[in-house]
Amino acid sequence: MTSGPASEPIKSFQDVLDEGYGVTVMADSSNSMLLANSEPGSPMHRVYTERMLAAPDASFFPSSTAAVAGAKAARETLFFGNNLYDAADPNWCRWTSRRRRPTTTRSASRRTPS
Repeated sequence: MTSGPASEPIKSFQDVLDEGYGVTVMADSSNSMLLANSEPGSPMHRVYTERMLAAPDASFFPSSTAAVAGAKAARETLFFGNNLYDAADPNWCRWTSRRRRPTTTRSASRRTPS
């Protein structure tokens, strides 16, 4: 017996429409503007106008963290974004940046007297 996803993965906004998924996004973000300014009649624009504007409280969130939580809490809902950190969190770079790693400092007790 094998197990796996019940259907094909979502690859486009047409798939989102066909499968009946909802979408969450961080309000006033570049991704929100991308959806709002997409070509009228395109699948992306239809997701925005038919799904997201129809249920704004379930689609637009004040932070990406809240948008991800909203997508997890709802059934068949996806997060549309490129950042999975909360920009309001001053420590976000310690956990998400590949270039910057948390640094450790030596305690004063480990130093040898000169």
